[in-house]
Amino acid sequence: MSTFRNYTQADIISIAQTERQYHPQANLIDYYKLFYQAFFGQGHFIGNEAQAKRHLDTELSRMTTSYQPLLQDISNGYGLYRVSLDAVKLGLMSEDELLLLYLNSKFIRTDWKQWSEIWSSIVNLLLDSYPVLDNEKERCQCSEIIKNKAIISHSECFRLTYSPHYRVMQLSESDLTKYPELRKSL
Repeated sequence: MSTFRNYTQADIISIAQTERQYHPQANLIDYYKLFYQAFFGQGHFIGNEAQAKRHLDTELSRMTTSYQPLLQDISNGYGLYRVSLDAVKLGLMSEDELLLLYLNSKFIRTDWKQWSEIWSSIVNLLLDSYPVLDNEKERCQCSEIIKNKAIISHSECFRLTYSPHYRVMQLSESDLTKYPELRKSL
């Protein structure tokens, strides 16, 4: 059984507002991904340390544009962040440090039935707050993703506009203190 984070409606709205501020071109698919990450982290991509390192090495070597923000709280103060790979490119942390933080992040297994119910509540709240996100095709895509128990990628618009290169990870206060330049970007 999964252990879900206990987000309030105010947390959901705050997370959405932050996303809207950083990524105004994000669509419903991107918000689905954001909230999936906010509930489960990025542990679903970790096969093992060697695989995670290879994937990180490849992504770093192929990066041609920066991804902003350097640090994005995707949990409204509960310690879950998107950390831009630019943190490594800019020398704010080493690749090994980023990899270690990533590998030490909490993994939460997806309970798809519960997630379906939670997403249904989130999407209703999102569409009430941001009617511009209402898109029948994307709502159906989100439902299909849940039905197929699939992991989603960012939308093509998001990828082309923002070139997302980041890792989702748990960061404690001591982690943030260790990387003051990264923390300043919050």
